[in-house]
Amino acid sequence: MLIFFCAVNRVKTGIDETTIAESGKKYGAYCLTVSENILSVREDAEECVSDTWLRSWKLMPPVRPKCLRLFFAKITRNLSIDRYRKTHGSGVRVRGIGRVRPLRREG
Repeated sequence: MLIFFCAVNRVKTGIDETTIAESGKKYGAYCLTVSENILSVREDAEECVSDTWLRSWKLMPPVRPKCLRLFFAKITRNLSIDRYRKTHGSGVRVRGIGRVRPLRREG
């Protein structure tokens, strides 16, 4: 039932696989740059960008976001940070995001 509802919702909003594929062509290079700046490994960055299109399909709101470029970049950034933390440990701080370890007091 939920799958049917999602399919009907996508048809009503005009979002389909072709739309996501075209978005990949238009914004893919930008998203790859975002991901590479975080991960520094092109293969991992390419995987995150591929995951971006699947995630955007699931998260696309009924009304088109004002700036699709930023919508896709935010998804790519979050996926890249998750991958970075997975490979480097969850306590790692990524460009101002994440847990900050407290300073030790010397006495």
